[in-house]
Amino acid sequence: MIQENNQKIIIVSLAFFLLASFVFLSCTERQQHQLNDGWFLYFENPKDNSLNFTIENYTDNPEFEWKLSADNDLIKSEKINIKSKEKKAIEIGENDLKGKVKIEVKQEGNEKQIYKIISNSLPLSLRERPACRRGRG
Repeated sequence: MIQENNQKIIIVSLAFFLLASFVFLSCTERQQHQLNDGWFLYFENPKDNSLNFTIENYTDNPEFEWKLSADNDLIKSEKINIKSKEKKAIEIGENDLKGKVKIEVKQEGNEKQIYKIISNSLPLSLRERPACRRGRG
């Protein structure tokens, strides 16, 4: 009889702690998704030589300015508007850039930067191999 009561207490307390954990986790997840003041900058594909990037805006200010520079030389600059809770993908068509490429984005005194080191040399596995010569004979 005492053993059955202990088992019931253990099961009830375990159920209570599981329920409390789920409630706590759901509250913290909801707070993370309610971002109201900030913006994000990232490359679409950080591993390849593409310079396409995205800006996500979670502020009330839609005005952004971005600059593309390679080895401290300004290549391109543009002002754009991105509404709150929206994102915009920016495509860069510059494929002949080499070296350190930097993208700077400014919004009302706040500035973020992302970098890539571009080398246009192909990996050895993708390079053209010299054609085999056949001896005449």
